[in-house]
Amino acid sequence: MTFRSQSVNIKESLQLFEDYLRNFNNIAPYFRWNPLDDWSSCIKERLHYYNWRKEISGILYQQNLRWNSGTTTISNIESLAEPNSVAVVTGQQVGIFGGPLYTVYKILSTIKLAQQLNNRFDKWKFIPIFWMEIGDNDYKEINHFYFFSMANELVRFELPDQPNDYRSVYLRDIPSDINFIHEKLEKVSLPSEFRDEILNKLRKNYAQGKSFSTAFAEFLHNNFGKYGLVVMDPTDKQLVKLARPLFEDVLEKSNEVQIELNDNMQDLVQKGYHVQISLNSFQTLLFMENKNKDRSKILIEGEKVEIVNPKISEKITRQDLLKILSQSPEKFTPNVALRPLLQDYLLPTVAYIAGPSEISYAAQLKPLYRLFGIVQPIFYPRVRITLVENKIQRFIEKFSFGYTQLFQNREKVIEEYIENITNEDILKEFRTFENQIQVLITNLKEPLIKMDPTLSGSLEKTEKNMVTSLLKLRDKIDLSVKRKKENEVGQLNKIILNLFPNKEYQERILNSYYYQIKYGPDFIDYIYDTIDIDDWDHQLIFI
Repeated sequence: MTFRSQSVNIKESLQLFEDYLRNFNNIAPYFRWNPLDDWSSCIKERLHYYNWRKEISGILYQQNLRWNSGTTTISNIESLAEPNSVAVVTGQQVGIFGGPLYTVYKILSTIKLAQQLNNRFDKWKFIPIFWMEIGDNDYKEINHFYFFSMANELVRFELPDQPNDYRSVYLRDIPSDINFIHEKLEKVSLPSEFRDEILNKLRKNYAQGKSFSTAFAEFLHNNFGKYGLVVMDPTDKQLVKLARPLFEDVLEKSNEVQIELNDNMQDLVQKGYHVQISLNSFQTLLFMENKNKDRSKILIEGEKVEIVNPKISEKITRQDLLKILSQSPEKFTPNVALRPLLQDYLLPTVAYIAGPSEISYAAQLKPLYRLFGIVQPIFYPRVRITLVENKIQRFIEKFSFGYTQLFQNREKVIEEYIENITNEDILKEFRTFENQIQVLITNLKEPLIKMDPTLSGSLEKTEKNMVTSLLKLRDKIDLSVKRKKENEVGQLNKIILNLFPNKEYQERILNSYYYQIKYGPDFIDYIYDTIDIDDWDHQLIFI
């Protein structure tokens, strides 16, 4: 099977990301490196800074063995211990069944960039690493996925919410409700030669009682192990022990963090950019697990410390907080602003593969990298993709739509098309025709009766028959237009549903297993072979 691709230039909704792609000079002051030109300089500084090589390699070796990693991954982990190795990193929350498609696209971008850099630079080894984001407690982000059913309906599969559970994801196991999802998926998924094999693997992968992090790590190795992807659990006690000096620094400099972030935020706002990260008063960059294992904010005001979550608030001293950190660093997890810095503190990162929102909030982090003495990596945009299946491509060609038009005007496409195919022009011509016939009959009536009065009845009968026939013809015309509208509006709905499910970009909604069941387990390999990570426009892949 061969896929083909085409680029479409679409203005990004986040202006900062749009400038990052096309007008980098506008936002260059907010980043350490130019993502196109500064590779050698970035690599040299990162290698000069990095200190944790052997320790990290050993920890990752043990982690990945637990998840049944392949030999290529193990080889990459061993290479990480060598002084010339660096990391190309991405990360994401651990959505069930792999989460939305963009997670797959981030991973493939990471693997492909590492391969490209290995081909480009002989003296350095580039290793793809996936950072599992399991420290947060946003269960609603990971408990669902979407599929198209056999009836081409968008179906949401969801584990029940756990509204009063504030534990981090890494502390949670997959509940028994997963069995209902497996049953429902089997009922609605498209029949194919691949379906049973893939569904059976999913049942083993996402089984009741298995931790969310283990299930996701196995998903990664099952789908990307052949490429040597290294998977990382950042909540590992040995890793967090290495991170303790950074956490101590973060707590000691909590006031400076507020000042640096606020100054940078105001500067961005003045230049017309939307800011992604803001801290409440006295909020730090760390969360702490309280005695109930709930993930809680750490607020510091002078020597006073408050540990807060929606269920409980606890007050302790700064000295007590530092003592807990010293004795149990595994209780601490970073917030969204610290997570990239922690990653680059623990790993020899030269590039982070980021989505639009991540690059937008990365613009706020340069002062923090400077404050904590960490060298910022290059932020490289992941591929953004829409998959176009044959049937959808045929419909698009039928309507002669351009893809730029579709993407920019997707919410009004159907409405505008209906307006364009109304039968007003036909009805206008038809009314003209009816009037002309009426005039002809009127003009014929007087001379005909004068010639033979007995023909008056026949003329009236003929007139009635003609009017009746014309009315029937007009009804048929109306019905034909109505049927045409229904058929073509249905096709338009299929276009919009497939390309923009839930009115979102497809990559943010659909799950990769919908396509794997339909096109086979090699689907991901076909995408990998087709994408162009140097093309920063939106990519269409025709399958």
